[in-house]
Amino acid sequence: MNQRTIAAHLARSLLRAADHTARRAGVPNPFDIARITLDELAQGASGADFFHEVQDRVHRAGFRWPQDT
Repeated sequence: MNQRTIAAHLARSLLRAADHTARRAGVPNPFDIARITLDELAQGASGADFFHEVQDRVHRAGFRWPQDT
């Protein structure tokens, strides 16, 4: 294996570990934002509906924006 392949495997392992740790710790998980966004895109949402649905789901996942505090 070359260095690039090793680095790619290591990066995937670290991301998987961070995702797993955040899920088990019960803290807002940044990976959830990507999952939510991809899910909404797969459902064909667009425009304001897309924005509001993503914002609602991200908020329910535990994320708060500065104006929410």
